Amino acid sequence: MGAIGGCFLFLVLIAVFAAIWAIWRYNNLISLKYQVANAWKQIDVQLKRRHDLIPNLIAAVKGEMQFEQDTLEKVIAARNSASPRAASRRRPRRRTSSPRRWDASSRSRRTTRLSRRTRACGL
Repeated sequence: MGAIGGCFLFLVLIAVFAAIWAIWRYNNLISLKYQVANAWKQIDVQLKRRHDLIPNLIAAVKGEMQFEQDTLEKVIAARNSASPRAASRRRPRRRTSSPRRWDASSRSRRTTRLSRRTRACGL
């Protein structure tokens, strides 16, 4: 009974420890499964909260936009009433029929001007 009983006892202990480890690992995996599900639910809650806050944000921005527009109109009216002559002296914007093209000669003129400035500054 000594060698066979000791070997049998050793195998039983290994089986018990394996069963305990399997039960512990299973419970651990179930716990992780619930933690993941809870994390996804928390993400859903945050997204719903953001979705619910969007109308409040839009209302606040519309209010600020109206305030800024009223303020700008008051500033323009005050500026125009302060100097009505200045408002009539404004030159109309010059409109060009085609966009300005940068050719090699205009670049070289700019480069020459820049080089003169840098030489004058001692750079």
